[in-house]
Amino acid sequence: MNIGLVSNKTDISLEEVVPRTLWNHLLTHKEPDRVLDCRLLYSPLPIIRLRCEMRKIEVGQILELLVTDLESKKYVPQWCNKTGNDFLEISGKCGVTKFVIQRK
Repeated sequence: MNIGLVSNKTDISLEEVVPRTLWNHLLTHKEPDRVLDCRLLYSPLPIIRLRCEMRKIEVGQILELLVTDLESKKYVPQWCNKTGNDFLEISGKCGVTKFVIQRK
């Protein structure tokens, strides 16, 4: 019995539940290629710096973005969807939000 999963199918796989890009990231979890520290910067500066930094890395590389601005939780995923980059992960600890983004 799977707790939390609702399905009529009896043979549901994890790949059907987790998006492919996140699945690949979890399987091949590695250190980011670059870390962009935007703590103590307020909107829109983290997005502006993110855009500039993404232009510097190669396709397929991973960028870790650190922010303390609460509005970034809304704007960073929107920016990733708009630009076509893969939004892999979001986590928070002690008031700092960490985003993991892969350039496409």
